[in-house]
Amino acid sequence: MPHLKTLSMFRHLYDERFNNLVIYSVGLGVPYDSAKDLVQECFIKLWENHDSVSNPVSWLFASVRNASMNWLKSEIRSAGRKVSLEDISHRCHDESSVEQAIEYFHKVEEAYDRLKELTGRCKDVFTMVYVEKMKIREVAEELELSENTVKTYLKRAKDALRILCISVVAVCFSFWL
Repeated sequence: MPHLKTLSMFRHLYDERFNNLVIYSVGLGVPYDSAKDLVQECFIKLWENHDSVSNPVSWLFASVRNASMNWLKSEIRSAGRKVSLEDISHRCHDESSVEQAIEYFHKVEEAYDRLKELTGRCKDVFTMVYVEKMKIREVAEELELSENTVKTYLKRAKDALRILCISVVAVCFSFWL
């Protein structure tokens, strides 16, 4: 999609990429709710600047990465911790790291597509535990299920995603090395 010429093209991009970008931001260390806000802000900026953006997907990827890094820096400052931000942001300028991050992004997209194929409760439980970072007890209470039933749904979801998850973890590991 070279340019965003219509609202429908923008909507399609939003529907196609929003969740993947949230997962990417969460993978960088941003909490789920904050990641959703950051990605939303990036889409707003994209819409405001769409005439000057030649590759919206790359632009979004870079914007979410930068917004996530800025969020992390802000959290470190507000917590009053004296931490070198070099460990957080040194990969932003390394070309091979960008390529690894893009590979990671594609694996996350593939995982998200596989996640969409899961049945209702398996998908809900997996999302609540791994994306929303809820505890099994909390999921059980919210869905009005026993903890063992939640664990069973979680196991089924993990079994369905196991091979893909191994490749995502391998890419993530290589990205953060």
